[in-house]
Amino acid sequence: MSTRPRFGGLWWIALCIWGGAAAATSLPEPQLIPVVESVRASNAAPLADLFVETWTTRDGLPHNLVLDLAQTPDGYLWLATWEGLVRFNGLEFVVLNRTQLPELRDNGIITLSVGPTGSLWVVDARGGVVRRQASKWSSVNEEISIAETQIVAVIEGEDGAVWMLSEGSGVYRRAADGDIRSFDSSDGLPSSVIYGMVEDSLGRAIVATGEGLGLIEGDTARGLSVANGLPQGPVLSVRLGPAGEVYAGTERGVYRADASLNFALVHPALAKEAAQTLFVDVDGSLWIGTMANGIYRFSNGALDHLGIADGLPNGRVAAILRDYEQSLWVSTNAGLVRLRQAPIRSYGLSVGLADDYVRTIIEDRAGTTWVGTSNGLTRWRDGRFSTLNGDSGLPSNSILSLALAEDGGLWVGTYYSGLAKLKNDRVVAVYGEADGLPSNSVRAIVEVADGVVWVGTARGLAKIDSTGVQAFGPAEGLSRELVIDMHQDRSGRLWVGTTKGIAVIESDRMQAIDLSSFGGVQRVFGFDEEADGTLWLATDRGAVRHQRDADGRDTFAHIGPEHGLPYDSLFAVVVDGVGGLWASSNRGLLRMDLDQAHLAADGKLARIDVELFGDSDGMASPQANGGSSPSAVRRADGTLWFSTARGVAAVTPGRQSAAVLEAPKVIIEKIRVDDEQPAVADVLTLPAGARRVELSFAGLTFLQAKRLRYRYRLEGFDLEWVDGNTSRTAQFTNLPPGDYRFRVAAARPNGEWSKEEAHLRLVVTPRFWQRSGFLPILAVFALMLIYALYRWRIGQLNANAQRLTRLVDERTSELLGHTERLLAADEEKTRLLAELKRQSDAFAQQAREDGLTGLANRRAFDEALAREFARAQRSNRPLCLALLDVDHFKRVNDSYSHAAGDAILKEISTIMRKHSREVDLVARWGGEEFALLFPDTTMRDAINICERLRAGIDEFDASEIAPGLRVTVSIGIAAHTGFTHHERMLIRADERLYAAKQAGRNLVLA
Repeated sequence: MSTRPRFGGLWWIALCIWGGAAAATSLPEPQLIPVVESVRASNAAPLADLFVETWTTRDGLPHNLVLDLAQTPDGYLWLATWEGLVRFNGLEFVVLNRTQLPELRDNGIITLSVGPTGSLWVVDARGGVVRRQASKWSSVNEEISIAETQIVAVIEGEDGAVWMLSEGSGVYRRAADGDIRSFDSSDGLPSSVIYGMVEDSLGRAIVATGEGLGLIEGDTARGLSVANGLPQGPVLSVRLGPAGEVYAGTERGVYRADASLNFALVHPALAKEAAQTLFVDVDGSLWIGTMANGIYRFSNGALDHLGIADGLPNGRVAAILRDYEQSLWVSTNAGLVRLRQAPIRSYGLSVGLADDYVRTIIEDRAGTTWVGTSNGLTRWRDGRFSTLNGDSGLPSNSILSLALAEDGGLWVGTYYSGLAKLKNDRVVAVYGEADGLPSNSVRAIVEVADGVVWVGTARGLAKIDSTGVQAFGPAEGLSRELVIDMHQDRSGRLWVGTTKGIAVIESDRMQAIDLSSFGGVQRVFGFDEEADGTLWLATDRGAVRHQRDADGRDTFAHIGPEHGLPYDSLFAVVVDGVGGLWASSNRGLLRMDLDQAHLAADGKLARIDVELFGDSDGMASPQANGGSSPSAVRRADGTLWFSTARGVAAVTPGRQSAAVLEAPKVIIEKIRVDDEQPAVADVLTLPAGARRVELSFAGLTFLQAKRLRYRYRLEGFDLEWVDGNTSRTAQFTNLPPGDYRFRVAAARPNGEWSKEEAHLRLVVTPRFWQRSGFLPILAVFALMLIYALYRWRIGQLNANAQRLTRLVDERTSELLGHTERLLAADEEKTRLLAELKRQSDAFAQQAREDGLTGLANRRAFDEALAREFARAQRSNRPLCLALLDVDHFKRVNDSYSHAAGDAILKEISTIMRKHSREVDLVARWGGEEFALLFPDTTMRDAINICERLRAGIDEFDASEIAPGLRVTVSIGIAAHTGFTHHERMLIRADERLYAAKQAGRNLVLA
């Protein structure tokens, strides 16, 4: 059974006390356990090579002391801190304390464990036990209640049993049938103070206690201590190895047991270390977290160490965890740490560089790598850095450029003190402005045949030969005075990169070449050459390729952002020799496939795949340095070294592909509907009239989390996937009633989309007049009303006719009188029919008119918007719409009465009619919102109309309605251009209205 072997936090003060007592006890020398693997060297990467990342309260942790770690099957990382339970998704920490999680008894979380079914068990500092199962939280204290006992840890077994570890009352085992059995010192355990426990394949529980190890077999318990080879005193942690071996961490070393549970010291160097926590890796490596001295790893008989000097923020380690992506997480007193073998290794001040700010790098023929920094010249030899001291005679420690001399020396260009030549670590020559150099700021150096040296400076080019120093500038063919880099190609031509293109020197002839036609290139920062003579240039507008055609003519081609490059400026290009083309930039390193780069340069490939590497990939700083040369180098061992603002970034081509993972699982983390935040569920039902729904999601990964791409689709609304780029939210406003399905997927940079999409059903409840049966019922009611009026009128006419006949028979002498009455009846009929038509017209008008303001209502506006949008799309005519919202309208109703609010709405509708044109449609959108439709109107004209309208409302004197009342509005405008559906115009206008509200109100934003 896999269990958690250590629990930190509450016992640390006691451990310090016990540690002092144990040190005073006389014990026999520990025996070393024979390790067969010790004859082999460990094949694991040295801990010093691991990339160390740290998170603290500055990054969102509520407390720097992380007591325990766990990862649930959904991918979340969970942290126990004194200020709450923390959930980490790779980008942000979400803190759950007693406010967010009422099931907790205390904000201090001391232990975490994950059971075989994926349940997360959380124990707080007051003994509260909370379980998370299928994203549901529940308190289980009543379920596993043990009177007067402080539970400090819970372990769920494979058989459904639950083990409860106490602070001073021993161990409790609750069987699946609910039966509880306790074990403490009176039952045979060495102590009732418990620190951890594991259960082996034989069903035995091995318990770490305050006075040694305890063994529980069935219903009996006994102690394992000095007689079994363990030192006297507490066992702080216990772990099982892959073959069932038992490891015990004590105050004086780590011990391993044989099959008979006899223990021996794992390694003599650990004899005095207090092992706070143990972790056994999948490859059998043993990780040891100490009380004060960082981390040890025992692997294949070799011991390695990582401490504060290597990047740990603190020496006390409380917990160690390997996540699903194989990163190692370490909790310390000063923050959360992740250890992993990143694609990039950074070297800086901590490993011996003269300064973190590196400008130039070169490797000499003997295999020594020279690094020029802003504060000295450092060399890498035999795996270590050393810096030239002041006895070398360098004129300045601010190094700007380097070059190899044919006699084995090294040319060194400085920032402000000219050029020097080193040989055998001593300066043998110095050149400056007094010797003919155009400037003492030397940015590039190349030594060509016969000892001729070309020097690029901030104010021109110089040639040093046996005759002296000769200067060159624009008058001699140089494209610009400021030289950035130089390169001599295989044919002997010298290429000079400047701030305005390049110059090529061949047979003492200099030719300037303008590259501005290639995306506007001006600055050329670096060069590198392929084996076939193809030359790549790093420029301020991407990469430029140079080749010579069959006729010997120079041809250039360009790769820029239009081909998929994320940045304009590249500082260095390096062909890695294994099919890759690398470049440095202000925001990290880029890798392109070399074949793809050629296809794009040839116009045969529209976009190329680009891998990006930055601080999350091991770079101490993603800011690479340019403007000096060479700023990157391909060393003889195949590694690439780049100059950065925080040391050297070293890449082993091919190793970075190990970081390529499948797309992560996506989880919908949060839902917001208007101002409410409902719980995340499989079905989300929006109430009638809901305006805005926002869905927040995350791909659960701790590698490249910031660079994940997202796409989402609301089926039933979006015809295609919406590319959200790196945004983790999707927002929809004023969705029509319906049944939708929201889907979201994630992808790593240049990777495939995740197969495990997150999805939910979204149901938008219609208003009563939006229901499908409303219009037919309304039509039937109108027809019935008309028919009833018709029948009533026919009945009246029949009665009049009968009465008229009777009167004709009885009073033929009064025919004229009867004729007049008949004419009067006919006139009444005409009037009644007219009244019937008027009532029918009024009913139809009421269906499309707002009763309070007399403006068109939302239904009428929606019909007009759909009609005008279709017309604008067909005729390619402009169309704009605006949404207007009365600022702080709720305050008017609350402070002055709803009657005052109605009066304000009527006045605003009057002002809107006044400032709109005859062709414009003004409608009441709902509540305090109004909508305006501007056919055949450009965005500029729409903004002008809305500004007049806003000003008119702002100038309106509302004191007659309510003393001291001032009314303002906020307006958001959208044009139909770029949208395929009029609902998208509404969404855009609503977003701009929301932005106007956020920006301070009484604004018009388009």
